[in-house]
Amino acid sequence: MEENNFVSLVSDTTFKYLFKNNDTRAFLESIILSKTGVDLRNFNLTSEEDNTGNKVKDYRMDLVLNKDNEIVIIEMNSDYNKSQDIKNRQYLYRKAGRMFDKGNKYAEDINVKLIMFNNYYHKQDKNIKTVNYSLYDIRNKLKLNDIEIYEIYLPIYKKVCYDKCNLIDKRLWLFACNNFEDMKQVTDEISLRVIKELEVLSMNNEFRDDYDYENVQRKLMNSMKNEGYEDGAKDKTIEIAKKLLSSNVDIKIIIDSTGLTKEEIENLTSNTN
Repeated sequence: MEENNFVSLVSDTTFKYLFKNNDTRAFLESIILSKTGVDLRNFNLTSEEDNTGNKVKDYRMDLVLNKDNEIVIIEMNSDYNKSQDIKNRQYLYRKAGRMFDKGNKYAEDINVKLIMFNNYYHKQDKNIKTVNYSLYDIRNKLKLNDIEIYEIYLPIYKKVCYDKCNLIDKRLWLFACNNFEDMKQVTDEISLRVIKELEVLSMNNEFRDDYDYENVQRKLMNSMKNEGYEDGAKDKTIEIAKKLLSSNVDIKIIIDSTGLTKEEIENLTSNTN
């Protein structure tokens, strides 16, 4: 059972924080290097908050790193969404094209990579841990190396034999944990540094607001997807708000997540008492 104050690694908010923190970035870099061969130790995070085309406030990760003419985009995908999967690829192509708008010479090689941490199984083969996609012409056996997509499938690491797996697989095993006690089975210094930071974050109100907002948004989107949102949209929103209220979710988070007004939510509260 998940601890009430637990902070999961399967979160855009968490992932972005850990990567921006110099004390914990090495944990994620080591996983990426081992599973994709991409070495990010000399890459810089872009100073801009990259606009993905979504004008609605969200906490998607969109970590963008660069070094010379190389760009790496990192995404944490908590749940499979075909539409989002397509948008991720479109963003990759837009980013590659945007390089030319910033003074890069056309003759220079440009390399753009998208690395996705997916908290679901591969659709065709649930035993796949990682994949690497690139543009390839089968008939002529020609490959374009300037655009690549790497995917790391997290749930498969729940099944690894902890006592027999290597250090990197143990670090990926942490993504499946739902309490700090289980996490502390991993004893290497870098992992323990991350766990300690997660414990500190769990008590940080500002971070918790963002983290909880992200979780509520994900539950909201799943409810809309599972229950059908086109018909009776307002009624569905009210039903979801009631569920969030019954789970003692903060009213401010419900307002941000559903678009309902404070008065509408307060009316729901009085009607349920």
